[in-house]
Amino acid sequence: MSKDTVEHFLITYNIASGIAHVDPYGSDYEAALSAYDAAEELARNDENLDIVLVGAENLEVVKRTHSSYFETKESLESLLPEGFIS
Repeated sequence: MSKDTVEHFLITYNIASGIAHVDPYGSDYEAALSAYDAAEELARNDENLDIVLVGAENLEVVKRTHSSYFETKESLESLLPEGFIS
């Protein structure tokens, strides 16, 4: 993967709700970095928000490498044996 094929994604993860919002920036690293800085500033006093800027080939790769931001309670429960949760 060359520098030109890297796509940038800004992930804003709300820890309390378990919901991730993803903003794609394509290959525009400067725009992604600027958005990251602004998001970090807005989230500075909110410990429920986790802000991450990642680069990868595509969003599917990001979802695999940063899966904890995209797993829902339901998807995690599906891995448990039947009857484990009552």
